[in-house]
Amino acid sequence: MRRLLRLLVAGSIPWALFAHGAELRIGLAADVTSMDPHFLAIAPNINIAWHVFDALTHVDEDTRLIPGLAVAWRAVDATTWEFRLRPGVRFHDGAELTAEDVVFSIERTLKVPNGQYGIFTRRIVGKEVLDALKKFVAYGLTDGQKFADELGYIPLPKEVSAKSEAALKSIE
Repeated sequence: MRRLLRLLVAGSIPWALFAHGAELRIGLAADVTSMDPHFLAIAPNINIAWHVFDALTHVDEDTRLIPGLAVAWRAVDATTWEFRLRPGVRFHDGAELTAEDVVFSIERTLKVPNGQYGIFTRRIVGKEVLDALKKFVAYGLTDGQKFADELGYIPLPKEVSAKSEAALKSIE
């Protein structure tokens, strides 16, 4: 009985040691150049971003567009699309994701120096928040379904500070 108890205790020690690890290492074929999800769309950056951020839409195994942070979208007219956000989504600091955050993120993609996501958002000629927490509209889109597919970009909080911007650019 004593020997069994010793084996059980000895067997549980490695699990207890791993449960308190403070470092996560992920192997990639190339270096990550930025943690900013709106900067450079290269495989290592995208791979790491999917572990940290979420997107408005996703594509399933049958290449169908499925909800992400946007739970629904519909054509209001030929060039206007309305998106409805998933309720209760929170950022790391506890702030709730709002339509204002999404509009801010769309605008931010055009302002990131040398950023690549502007090619997807440049054709949006107007944005409007219909309901601060739930809905926003994008104008000037001839194919909102394609836009929703391309807009697998990641919303950031509207209140991104200069310190946050610097942290996104550096992966030290």
